[in-house]
Amino acid sequence: MRIEPSKHPWIAAPETRRLLTALGEGRFVGGAVRNALLRLPVAEIDVATTAVPDEVVRRVEVAGWKP
Repeated sequence: MRIEPSKHPWIAAPETRRLLTALGEGRFVGGAVRNALLRLPVAEIDVATTAVPDEVVRRVEVAGWKP
């Protein structure tokens, strides 16, 4: 099953895109995916990445965000 970005504004939100760009690679996981599939509101977004925690912190800091 595919989640259509046009039906879920959080996917294309500038903050979401900025985070995925900073991480280099990421996949939406958890409650956001479940709620999107069930057509329920999405209150928070979880992202999985192949980067190790220290690398995630480094990338987020380079992007100007506080980890």
